[in-house]
Amino acid sequence: MMARHLAQDCDKHASPWECTDFVVIRADNGEYRLPIRDGPNGSAGSSLPAWHCPWCGQALAGHRTHPGPPSETPQGKALTEIEVVRRRHLWDDGVGGMQTLHEFLGWTFDEYARWVQSGELPTE
Repeated sequence: MMARHLAQDCDKHASPWECTDFVVIRADNGEYRLPIRDGPNGSAGSSLPAWHCPWCGQALAGHRTHPGPPSETPQGKALTEIEVVRRRHLWDDGVGGMQTLHEFLGWTFDEYARWVQSGELPTE
């Protein structure tokens, strides 16, 4: 999905920043960006960095400006909703380096899938 979005072209607009069909843009400096369409005619007046695929959550390979994991990266499993929310905000900000969300939460993929489907948090 990501490759398809990055490879698309537009015959009507000179730049992907002007075209509302572009959901993810790889900037000239190599960063992946999510355009915020708040400009005239839906153009992107600003953007947010993207370190993970918006569709599957996989870390974006080759993202040159991805921050490395700091020493305060949480350890162990997130076992409460409050801890899940706290870690999700950290992960959204790039803490955790190239970890997927389920890895950052300290969960197996099966524990993550169960939580997504039912809201059931893993236990110790």
